[in-house]
Amino acid sequence: MKNNNIQINMLGSPRIIYNEKDITDKLSYKSAGILYYVSANDYSSREKIAYTFWEGSSEDAAKYNLRYNLWSMNKIFKSSNKDEEAILEWNKNNLFLNNSYNVDIDIKKYGQELESDDLDLKSLIKLKSLYKGEFLEGFYLKDSFSFNDWLFFEREKYQKKHVQVLENLLEIYKKEKNYDKSISILQEMLNLNSLDEGLYVDLVKIYLEKGDRANALKIYNKCVHVLRQELNISPKKSTQKLLKIIKNKNYQNTYKSTNASGDITRLESPDLDYIVEHKNQYGNLLIVNCIPIENLNYCFMASLIDKIIDFYPRDLLKEARPGIWNDIYRINTRAADFIIKSFSFTSTETERNRLYYSLLELIRFISKDNKTIIVVKDLQFIDKYSFDFIKFLLFKRDGLNLDIMFTSSNETNYLIEIEQYFNLSKFIK
Repeated sequence: MKNNNIQINMLGSPRIIYNEKDITDKLSYKSAGILYYVSANDYSSREKIAYTFWEGSSEDAAKYNLRYNLWSMNKIFKSSNKDEEAILEWNKNNLFLNNSYNVDIDIKKYGQELESDDLDLKSLIKLKSLYKGEFLEGFYLKDSFSFNDWLFFEREKYQKKHVQVLENLLEIYKKEKNYDKSISILQEMLNLNSLDEGLYVDLVKIYLEKGDRANALKIYNKCVHVLRQELNISPKKSTQKLLKIIKNKNYQNTYKSTNASGDITRLESPDLDYIVEHKNQYGNLLIVNCIPIENLNYCFMASLIDKIIDFYPRDLLKEARPGIWNDIYRINTRAADFIIKSFSFTSTETERNRLYYSLLELIRFISKDNKTIIVVKDLQFIDKYSFDFIKFLLFKRDGLNLDIMFTSSNETNYLIEIEQYFNLSKFIK
């Protein structure tokens, strides 16, 4: 058998390359569709193929059409060597690719890369490059509704995988403060789903963090326009609040400079020194440092638990509901001193929810008689899960005898997000 290399590209505009020659246009749409279908599924039953591509025909007519298309397809692939084998083989029940051909299928490579145990930046960039566009872009069969249904679901499947790759890349670029690449990824995601308000919000925040208020305003206005034109709705109130931040040249100083109570208070270094010096005037003061270590989740929360255990009397903490300590033990083993009976963990997501609620309940318990002040020192270094907990605490703070304050040496995305959802106040002596 002579050269028999076949490349089948299905991500983006479909192409069939045989021995370095593009033969896509030589195949009929039905023949190409059969080859794509079998290549994507490894094999398929002859009956299913006949029904999928000629569902409106009689059984005999469908089988005849299938035989004709296989003959026509294999004729194109054959060279002058009369002994060359067919590209698609079949047995009594199934159609499948002839394994004597060297077949390179882009979605197979994509799937293998995606299943890698270590999806680092290099792997994610390679995956992004393999996705040339939607599955079989622009391809459809006029009278084959079953095939077009299959095509729709495959497109959805691969687009979701591509979006996950983009989200993973975005997370890396955000951590690296690589604004340009973060913006490029978000714009690509908006091209896939222009109605996702959250993507506009992320893009606005990155432009703000970059210091580009002009483009932040353009993206905000585009968000307003698209939502009104396509869905006849306005952005969420939290999104609308971004407009005030964008228009304020000193957006990092938009917190209130009055004694009026906000949700959270920003401290400057002299403010913190003053509070420490006069702590008896304010309540039980818990100053928790954020540590600049990447990928160390729950670090701030674990440190907060340390502060609580060290500050409050042991007998008082033992009066808290025992189940609280069971959940808290997941991130701080010092909670073992307060656990009465053994327990087991559930899923990670369930544990995170329980952890947030249990730590909230513990803070409510220790604050019931005396106000507690939690100072998040160096907010710019806080880990993501702990930052989510701070937001959770702020949303749930009604009825809590609690003040939350923070220091931050620079204007991070965390600060922009706090300003988006909560009222900031400036410390007044």
